[in-house]
Amino acid sequence: MKLIFGLLLALNLSSTHASYPEMFGSSPITQALGGQASDAINSAANLYYAPALSAWSPNANLSLMTGQVTPDFKPIKGITVQNGTNSNSGTASGDALDDYHNYLGWGANLTLPVRLKAPGTLGMSYYSPLGKVIESDTGHPQLPEYVMYRARYKRTQIHLNYAHPFNERWAMSLGVHVGFQSTAKISTSISLGDEYGSLGSARLEVKPSLGAIASVAYKAPTWHSYLTYQQEMKTQLESQAFGDITDPPLTVINIGIETMMYYDPHIFRAGYIKKWSSLSLISSLEYQIWDQYKSPSVRIQNLGGSVRASTQYENIKIKNVLIPRLGATWRISDPLSWHLGAAYKPSPIKSNFSGAGNSIDSNATLLSTGVTYRFKLFDTDLAASLSGQWHKLEEKTVTKTAGQENGNSGQKIGAPGYTIGGNIYTFTTGLQVKF
Repeated sequence: MKLIFGLLLALNLSSTHASYPEMFGSSPITQALGGQASDAINSAANLYYAPALSAWSPNANLSLMTGQVTPDFKPIKGITVQNGTNSNSGTASGDALDDYHNYLGWGANLTLPVRLKAPGTLGMSYYSPLGKVIESDTGHPQLPEYVMYRARYKRTQIHLNYAHPFNERWAMSLGVHVGFQSTAKISTSISLGDEYGSLGSARLEVKPSLGAIASVAYKAPTWHSYLTYQQEMKTQLESQAFGDITDPPLTVINIGIETMMYYDPHIFRAGYIKKWSSLSLISSLEYQIWDQYKSPSVRIQNLGGSVRASTQYENIKIKNVLIPRLGATWRISDPLSWHLGAAYKPSPIKSNFSGAGNSIDSNATLLSTGVTYRFKLFDTDLAASLSGQWHKLEEKTVTKTAGQENGNSGQKIGAPGYTIGGNIYTFTTGLQVKF
């Protein structure tokens, strides 16, 4: 049975769609500005936030980055980890799992001006774990889990855009972000006797899914602004597993497994950038719609075997959020610039977490800074950048209500309570090349 579950998860975790640039930034400069577009219209790193700005790019531009994310949450210790809903051995205490490992990732953004019958620019963006295609983890199904940070940004992301300038002031772009949906079916015939061995078969189907991106931009001599819409993306994992024992004949399992491994909300983004000779002020406002969010916990359905289906005690309440961002770039000298940024990110989960369930999250304040040094190498314009971000999660005291999740007397998982909060640190380096 463990083999069947392992094969199911291995096959299904190929579905990916990422949100690394939404959570942190698309480059060292955009991260240093609080996770928003920079004042450089021809920067390929702006593609995630405002792809329409690339319509006026006179040259091809490549942005490369690599970074590390370090979670540091408050430990949750001495809570109830076992009760009548998950064990027949009585109540037991222990600690929540806090192994939110460091994440190493990289990204590339490329803009390519095209000059066919009409001017325009092709934009391509790619983000991925370093040395991997995906790192996936649903977390513990019952112990407290920071569901927005366990694995949500540890995914491959692809964006494709085409931007077209109508004139020197107005431009627009259309594009897609790419994800995949997968289903799997595994059948096994397990032999416990000596006459013949066990058998098995597996079938996997992967389908691409596309989310729309639309953007419009306005450029004036000393300022520019943009509006961008990004459609939601759900990454569903669905599997069916059947296994029986042929010697002696006995049905073991016939189940369905499903989870919404990743969810990225509808995003409406408006930005305004004001430029002076040595200073630029950058601001943006995001409205995120989270109505269709579900936790990444695995849900098991009984399709006719002897396995009992999952009992879903958690009832998550979701709210849409408004995220303000503010940044500044100070050009200290011709080659050297200093960037600052800040943002406030409310949690989309509306709860005091006192009831049944293990999903936890908190509002976060983001502070960031970074530097950029521009230089030439073999007549090619280059810009090297370094940045850091600090996400401070608000502390909340969680006090679990009386009674077990199933209504019986006793203590809920997580009782008597705990404090949530902590920090997320990111450190990023990168290089921009203007061809």
